[in-house]
Amino acid sequence: MQENTLRDTLATRGRDMLKVNLFKEAYMKKIFFLLVMVVLLAACQPAAPPCPPLSVAANPPAADIETLADSISLVIGTWFMNNTGFLDIRGTGSAMDLTYTIYNIGPDPWLPMAKGTMRFENGKLTYLTSQGDCQDAQQATYAIYLVKNEGRVIGMRPKAVGQDACPNRNAFINNQLLEYIGPLFFIGR
Repeated sequence: MQENTLRDTLATRGRDMLKVNLFKEAYMKKIFFLLVMVVLLAACQPAAPPCPPLSVAANPPAADIETLADSISLVIGTWFMNNTGFLDIRGTGSAMDLTYTIYNIGPDPWLPMAKGTMRFENGKLTYLTSQGDCQDAQQATYAIYLVKNEGRVIGMRPKAVGQDACPNRNAFINNQLLEYIGPLFFIGR
């Protein structure tokens, strides 16, 4: 009698499992069929018309604004000099004394062309000392005009206050737009 019960239980479970498997199989076939239909219907749809070009008059680009630098922290960083090299200015952001290094894009861009100290006061940078290029030149002062777009600094335009006795520095930075790259681009020195 116990054998019959066990046999019946196993038979019942087997039939139930067969029903579940058949149900799963039918369900999977329906899902597959629906996916095929969605893909076919999507392929038959006409392409969306192209978006009309945006009118420049409707959304004019924000104008760049040039203002005298009012904070030393906005001057610290790495600046790209008109396809000639990089000016790397370092400091703490609170002290007025800074260090700078000029790298030339020439044969060895990691070799500094000039370096020295400078001071920031009232929107002006004064080159105090120089090693390498300009080492015999007198101190030179540049008014620093920051170029901002939508409130973000994108460049600076140094303008000599008086004469700069270093012809290379004057040619590379005086009244030239230096593009802002970011803080401390050159890590090793």
